[in-house]
Amino acid sequence: MTVVFPFSYVAAVIIISHEWCIDREGRNERQIDRVKDILISMRKDQTYRETKMRLAQKLTGLEWVRDAFPVKNTAHRDWFKGVHKYESRQSVLDRFTVGKPISCCASKANQNRFFIAFCCGDWDQLSYLTVTPQTHKMFTQETGVHYCEFMVEKGLDREIAVRTIPKSEFYDMVDCYALMLPYKLNNMTFQRQFTLIYWDHDVLRCDNVPSYKGLPCANECVFSQGHIEDLELCR
Repeated sequence: MTVVFPFSYVAAVIIISHEWCIDREGRNERQIDRVKDILISMRKDQTYRETKMRLAQKLTGLEWVRDAFPVKNTAHRDWFKGVHKYESRQSVLDRFTVGKPISCCASKANQNRFFIAFCCGDWDQLSYLTVTPQTHKMFTQETGVHYCEFMVEKGLDREIAVRTIPKSEFYDMVDCYALMLPYKLNNMTFQRQFTLIYWDHDVLRCDNVPSYKGLPCANECVFSQGHIEDLELCR
């Protein structure tokens, strides 16, 4: 049996379907409103288009972060003040023994003493041990920086000296921050030789008495003596 629909019904179905398609196309069109503005300028090569699309994604991500973490504009800007803390004293000693980079900070009272902080189990306090560069021992110069042997300070009982103090007191004791980088050669035992790269781009200078802190130096085996003298005049 054949079912015959009235013309008005068929026309209504066609009109509804057409309106639904237009509405869906409109929604799809609105979803690309963000990138439509740059589509015209993207009629170039593939690299140019990829760069534009990455830029659009980055800007969208920044807008999401801005909306999720609103910040009020103030005249005062808070800067983070802190130090990296290692998990334990043993983790610091392990890095010191095998030769891994170590985050440290210089003492205000004596710029040749460096503190390495680690957790002590109390949120308001931290523990630290002290290392000192032995600039007259195992001196090596490579790539413009000086390496020498570093020693961990010990107490009167010949044990490694560890102090635990409030964080605020520790922050008052430290001056500039630095990164200890090891000097390691293939097939050779690590000899606890480190250099220091300071936060202001200065480095350890074993010949710069009394602070042992200065600009990188030129290697005599790489540059001529005349060039080295010219570099020194530019400092």
